[in-house]
Amino acid sequence: MSPTNQEPIIKLSDIKFSYSKRSNQHLLNIPSWQVDSGERVLLIGSSGSGKSTLLNLLCGILSPDSGEISVAGEALESLPTRQRDSFRAKRIGYVAQSFNLIPYLSAIDNIKLTNYFAKRSNKEEHALHIEPLLLELNIDEAHWQKPIKQLSIGQQQRVAVARAIVNKPKLLIADEPSSALDYENRDRFMDVLMSTADAHSMTLVFVSHDLSLQQYFHRVESMSDVNIQGV
Repeated sequence: MSPTNQEPIIKLSDIKFSYSKRSNQHLLNIPSWQVDSGERVLLIGSSGSGKSTLLNLLCGILSPDSGEISVAGEALESLPTRQRDSFRAKRIGYVAQSFNLIPYLSAIDNIKLTNYFAKRSNKEEHALHIEPLLLELNIDEAHWQKPIKQLSIGQQQRVAVARAIVNKPKLLIADEPSSALDYENRDRFMDVLMSTADAHSMTLVFVSHDLSLQQYFHRVESMSDVNIQGV
């Protein structure tokens, strides 16, 4: 059941975006959309529907041509690029389809990179959170110092989740991270992701083309309902 009486952590108003500034048609045309704090939302859409572009707007990687994007009370469209980068590193966790882990670094060193990008000064305090988090995600201590490329896909996924949440973000975004998995490993990954989001009171926005995942979410929406393309 969806949380109630919560302030929206995401609020979009009159968003328009096109990769070609000369185009009269927008890839994204979102009149209004919001996600409440604590919600788990699944966005369903086919390739080319604008799912990843929307996530890039929510993360501040892209800026809209027009409209307003509020994330955790911050108006992203009004922030300079450097401030958006800092906000993303400190307040948003991101799990990518390809994980984006550094293959020659260990699990612990990959997670420590979040402290560097967030430009936090409390490196010692940050490091204290890493090992308990790895244990929570059932990553055996024997694998902590191994290069990521030596870990299984399932272990790499868990490291990616650990890296995304170690800074205790309010918002966790996942861009089809389960798309390449078989059903058994997909279900294991989804169980880990959901229990982790619940344990740390995070809002989750998950995009996919797989409607069978809907059982894990409070709300399921189609990109075709959120995004009015061709306008």
